[in-house]
Amino acid sequence: MYTDILGIKAEELGRPKFILLNVSVQDALGLLFKFTPLEIQTVGLVVITRHAETIMWRHRPALASFNG
Repeated sequence: MYTDILGIKAEELGRPKFILLNVSVQDALGLLFKFTPLEIQTVGLVVITRHAETIMWRHRPALASFNG
């Protein structure tokens, strides 16, 4: 999902690398939950924050116009 928000496509990166990237991100979040004292709400907050960051990064030129 991060790759979709950032506009990274399987054709650009290559299908094996694209799949590996997405699986790695999901596995990292799963391991973070399993091997740390974090609760699922904390991991969910990390996911939501990452989505917000990637959306803002993608739309940063439009957001810059709010600074006047």
